[in-house]
Amino acid sequence: MNPRLIGLAAAAVLLVALGAVVARPVDQVHDDIRAQRALISEQLATTRTQLDLQRTQLEVAQAQLAAAQQTLQRTATLEQLARETRDVAVRLEGRAATTEELTRTLLALAREITRLATETERHAANLDRKVP
Repeated sequence: MNPRLIGLAAAAVLLVALGAVVARPVDQVHDDIRAQRALISEQLATTRTQLDLQRTQLEVAQAQLAAAQQTLQRTATLEQLARETRDVAVRLEGRAATTEELTRTLLALAREITRLATETERHAANLDRKVP
């Protein structure tokens, strides 16, 4: 056999072996790329779902903020009403004290009038006995 032919055959076998060795990792690289694409697609879907959830949470938070602002406004209105009610109560308390004092004075006057009327009746009765 010809050494050149043996060299060529050996080179061909070497090239085929090298192709087999390289082809296997290339297939694995393609498989890895496909797996990574699938993972990235799943991550993108998860991220989109999280974004939708965050949008929903934002809407809920905005609704809660609006409700809290409305409650704050109502509370401020009620606080003002409570102040006005307190002021009226303070004025009425002062008037009640004055009314109570007037009532006591009128009661004392009524007692004095009753006493004077009783005394006048006695005096009149005594005069009737003295007059023939």
